Parts: sequence; C-alpha cells; structure tokens
Amino acid sequence: AAYQFNEGRIRYFQGSNRAAIPWYVKSRTLRGEIFGDDHVEYGKSCNNLAIVYDLLGRYEEAEPLYLEALAIREANAGRMSERVAGVLINLGGMYGVMGEYEVAEPMITEALAIREQIYGKDHPAYAQTLLLLAGQYYDTNNFSKAEPLLLRAKEIYDQQEQLDFYNYILVLESL
Repeated sequence: AAYQFNEGRIRYFQGSNRAAIPWYVKSRTLRGEIFGDDHVEYGKSCNNLAIVYDLLGRYEEAEPLYLEALAIREANAGRMSERVAGVLINLGGMYGVMGEYEVAEPMITEALAIREQIYGKDHPAYAQTLLLLAGQYYDTNNFSKAEPLLLRAKEIYDQQEQLDFYNYILVLESL
C-alpha cells in the first residue's frame, strides 16, 4: 500500500497527475482493506487522490474524497490539527477555483485560525494561509480585504531566514 502511494506521489511531483490516479486508487483500496476506512493512512490516500482529481478539474470526484479525508483526520487528530487545516485549505482552494467563494472562505478562515493556534502569527504556514485567503478576496474584487492580508504575509516572509520564493513572488504579484 505504501509502495502504491509513493508511486502516486512520484507521478504527482513529476506533474503527471493522470498517471498518479491508478496508484492512489490502488493505495486507497489496499489501505482500506488492511487498516479500515477510518485509518489515517487510508485518509492520506483519499486526500492525495482528491488533490490530483482537483488539479485535473474533476471536482465531483475530488470533493467526496476531501470530505472523507477531513472526517478521518478530525476523528484521529481533532479539529484543531495541522492535518485538518491542510484538508480545509485543499477544499477551500477547490471551492474557490469553482467560484464557490461563500463556501471556500469559511474553510480557509478556519484553517487560518488553526494554524494561528498551532504556529502563531509569524510562521510561514500562517503566511501561506493568509495568501490563500487573500487570493479568495482578490478573485472577488474585494481588494480592501485582500491587501492587509497580503501585506501581513509579505511581512512574515520578509522575516524568514529561508525565503519561500514561490509564495513570496505570489504575494508581490498580488500586491
């Protein structure tokens, strides 16, 4: 099951999302048989399969997998966990791409609150979530809400010894 999962990850990181699907499906099936469908490892397979479906625009297939992964992670780690925040970000991002901003915003806002509690307000993970939330506001032309979030994310990234260039450039571009 781990081998199947890692083969899927390799293809995902290579940008071959279609090729990753059968590996993640096999991993999910095996992990379900071995561990049960409420186990963390099964949830990882659900989440990663959802990610590739999401990236391919197959939202109707991604959504139930994200929701399944969210339920598993919440049951295993509690609502206030990084794992839950990660799925909320994935779901919120997907809903945003779909134009369902009213659904996306509370998910990303909750992920931001979780990351604030876990990491504090000066952590790159918090800045990354600020950037995502600002992107939702930017996409809906709510620049007055986006700008302070982007400025705060820039401030956090400016303080880092090792800069996350990709997200930093997104912040600068959005500003």
